[in-house]
Amino acid sequence: MSQSRKQAILEGVERQRRRNRLNKPIHTHDTSGTLHIETDENRQYFLHDFFLIWGNQENNPERAVFNSTQLFGGHVVTGQHSLTMTVNDASNSDFQNFAIPKNSQTASDVCSQTPCVTTNVVITYT
Repeated sequence: MSQSRKQAILEGVERQRRRNRLNKPIHTHDTSGTLHIETDENRQYFLHDFFLIWGNQENNPERAVFNSTQLFGGHVVTGQHSLTMTVNDASNSDFQNFAIPKNSQTASDVCSQTPCVTTNVVITYT
């Protein structure tokens, strides 16, 4: 292998490493609202982890706020407003403490690990 080819491969590996550092372990790929967890860390992720990453990525602490009484800081539960969460169509009060199953998928996804756990979380502020 030529020296220039080796150098090109090393540069490609370094670019990929930089990209991986920029990717967050919990993220979206599009505007569907589907969260993707892609990490080499063996740890439990919670729904609040996504909001913390989102808030820090936008440099906006308001985006990091998610609990049973407020969403994004500005959407507060009052006599006029409510915040609900369902998991697989069942009411769930874990909110920020909801543990995202390691092998979860949405109903329309193809599972990459087995056994698969269908996990559809819906957060509603009205």
